Amino acid sequence: MAANALTLTLEAVTPLFLAGAEPRGQPELRPPAFRGALRYWLRAALGGVLGDDPEKVARAEAAVFGSTNPEWGGAGAVTVRIRHGPLPQPQPYQRGGVTGVGYLFWSMAESGRGRGDPKRFFPQATFFDLLLCCRPGAPAPDAALPQAAAALWLLVHLGGVGSRARRAGGSLAVRDALEFHGLRFALRGNDANAVAGELAAGLRRVREICAQASGGNAGRAIARPSSFDILHPDTCKVWVLGLWPSPDVALREMGNRLQQARQARPLAERVAFGLPMQRVDLAGVDRRASPLWLSVTRAGQHYVGIATLFHSGFLPPSARVSVNGQPGLPPTDYCVVEEAVAAWVKGPSGGAEVHYA
Repeated sequence: MAANALTLTLEAVTPLFLAGAEPRGQPELRPPAFRGALRYWLRAALGGVLGDDPEKVARAEAAVFGSTNPEWGGAGAVTVRIRHGPLPQPQPYQRGGVTGVGYLFWSMAESGRGRGDPKRFFPQATFFDLLLCCRPGAPAPDAALPQAAAALWLLVHLGGVGSRARRAGGSLAVRDALEFHGLRFALRGNDANAVAGELAAGLRRVREICAQASGGNAGRAIARPSSFDILHPDTCKVWVLGLWPSPDVALREMGNRLQQARQARPLAERVAFGLPMQRVDLAGVDRRASPLWLSVTRAGQHYVGIATLFHSGFLPPSARVSVNGQPGLPPTDYCVVEEAVAAWVKGPSGGAEVHYA
C-alpha cells in the first residue's frame, strides 16, 4: 500500500439507501455521500481532543477534507474516491411489517403521505473500493491521511452511509483484514466482550491520532451536553448489542428492541430518541436527528450490532416542543435512551459496554 493512500474494499452489510439525481430514483454510488459521512465522524473525533469549540474543529477538519471558506485553505489534503465493477441491480424497498427491520426503515417504503415511491437501495453484499488519497502538493499529508483513516474506521464500525444511517441503514464491513497507522479495520471477536475490547482499542487509537495531528489533548474533560456530537468518554457512550449469524437477524432484533423500548415510554419521553414524531410539534427547528446511532458490522463469522449515543444539546434554546398540543420541554439528558440500551445489553443477546477512556 502506498504511503500516501489507503484503499479499503467495503461491503454493504445492510441496505444502502443512496440518492441519485432523483431522491427516490436510481441510487448512485458516488464519493459525496461518503465524504459527508467521513466529515461527520472526523468532526466528532476532533471535538474529543480540541474541545467543544466548533470553529477550531471546523478549521482542523478543513485541513483534511477541505472547506468552502477560502480563509480555511480551500481544498483539503485528502481526496475521497470510489471504485467499483458491475453493481447489483438496485431494488425498491418494500416494508414487510411494522416490527424489526420495517421499524428501522419505515420511511423508505412507498407512502401516500408526501414521500411517494419507495426508496431504491443497493442490496447487501454490494462491494466497492473506497480510496483515501493525499492531494499532490497538499500541506501536512502525513498528519491528514491518518486522520482521514480514523474517520473511516469510525464510519465502518459506528456509522453508516445514506438514508437511515442512524438506524443501521448503509452499514459497512471491511472485506479483508487490514491495519493502517495502528487501526485494525477487521473485527475478529467471537463474543460481545471480545468485540468491545477491540472497539475500545480502536477508539483510543482514533483519539491518539487526532491528538497527535491537531495538537489537542485526548485527556481533557468535555462538559455535557456538548454543542455538537463529540467522541469523548464523557459525552459519547458505545455498546455492543450482540452477535448474530446474519445481518438480517441483527436488524430484526435491533429493530424489535428499539420499538419495544420506545413504546414502553410515555410520548413526551420518546422525544429523546429524535424528532419529528406524530403528535409532537416543533417550533424554531424542523427536526432533531436521533442522538442514538445503530450500526451492524462483521466480526469474524458473526454480525455485531453496535449502539453509539452522543450527549449533545437536544435543541437550540429558541426551539419549542409541544406534545398532544401541550407545551413541553426538550430533554436535558438522555437517561431514557441510556436505560433502553442498558436493558438491551443485559438481554438474551448478550452485550457489553465499550470502555475507551
